[in-house]
Amino acid sequence: MTIRHLHIFLEVCYAESITLAAERLNMAQPAVSTAIRELEQYYGVRLFDRMNRRIYITQAGTMLMNYANSILSQMDEVKHVIGETSTTGTLRIGSNIAFAVSYLADIIADFCQIHPAISVYTRIQSPRNLEDGLLHNELDFAIADRLTSHGAFHYQKLTQEEMRLVCSPDLAVRYLPGLPITGDIKVPITLAQLTEMPLLLREIGSGSRDHMDLAFRSANLSPIIAAESVSTPALLKLCLRGLGVLPLPSSQASELRKTHHLIEFSLTDTVLCRNYYLIYHQSKYLTRGMHLFIQYLEEQFA
Repeated sequence: MTIRHLHIFLEVCYAESITLAAERLNMAQPAVSTAIRELEQYYGVRLFDRMNRRIYITQAGTMLMNYANSILSQMDEVKHVIGETSTTGTLRIGSNIAFAVSYLADIIADFCQIHPAISVYTRIQSPRNLEDGLLHNELDFAIADRLTSHGAFHYQKLTQEEMRLVCSPDLAVRYLPGLPITGDIKVPITLAQLTEMPLLLREIGSGSRDHMDLAFRSANLSPIIAAESVSTPALLKLCLRGLGVLPLPSSQASELRKTHHLIEFSLTDTVLCRNYYLIYHQSKYLTRGMHLFIQYLEEQFA
């Protein structure tokens, strides 16, 4: 059994197909099949079940996948760690969109000013893609607001932020006639009242969408979804035209409400909050630069 066998095995796991894995690895399909068969003979177990011309990973295969991820991740880190001095190197930091909009630019700029010898690479993605980046050792840290079901990660809570609901004055008056419109008004409504209004939501799988879906499921309510998008600015344009209510983190909502004269709803029967976590692989070797970044975040969000 070699490292090459593990690389091939993991690619088959990700592709869920020997044919597709062979294409991605630029290998002949029989060579990939041979590598999987040699692994199965080496461990004396079946790693995949073959049914209806498809493959399905077995329990033993899942166990090997977890170990293989850890082994290859640590081997990749050898290049990253060897020769690094105590205060130099590159940090690879991923963030979900909401945290990036509210905090990331100031954090990176300030950290780089304090530690100019440390360079920082950032990647802004969905939580699911951030998890993949951590598992493939493409990222050192991820900052996101949604816990993953994967047991390979360490989580450190950074901060909590309340979600706000904003809409145009026209939409507020349409659904709540007689509403007094003032520049600073916060309109109290219930979650049930909110389900009568069109909502502008982020895509399924995003942190803010998960929080909204959970709130409605917990109350056994079904919302009216007028639009879904990966782009908050696109949803904001729809909101400004009176096409729906837009959930936003409080740090974004306050500024947009003042700039665009939006109405803010205040839920009286529930609180929508999101937690932001610093996430990294439990097997991750933390360099001096990484420890400095963790320490910086702890000070900023004390």
